[in-house]
Amino acid sequence: MKGTRPYYIISYIRDYDGYDVSIEYIGTNYKAALDRYAKIFQYIKQRDFLEEDVEEENIEQRLHLPDGKEDLAPGHCVASYINDGNEFYGTIKLECVLSKQFLTRRFEEEYRAECPNSKY
Repeated sequence: MKGTRPYYIISYIRDYDGYDVSIEYIGTNYKAALDRYAKIFQYIKQRDFLEEDVEEENIEQRLHLPDGKEDLAPGHCVASYINDGNEFYGTIKLECVLSKQFLTRRFEEEYRAECPNSKY
């Protein structure tokens, strides 16, 4: 949809005694979202691992940062992981979305064809 501003969403997915997903941030500035994405990784490592007495050498982690030269394209994401290799697994995800449409172009085209009078 032309003129729709991209939104950057940071979510945190936890797998520990169940599965939980939380949205941690929504914004329209890519550089701000990228900074927050890197920072939340450190916050989660501190709160959910180090403060829970997981030794640094027992933390498996990968902070995946895009090169920052180009914004994420709508429908794309980057993800990082952190876990203790035993009980607690976390994924931090930064994704770019456009509002008022499916992210998969085919779904949007099919929906519009099937529901031409729906609101967008």
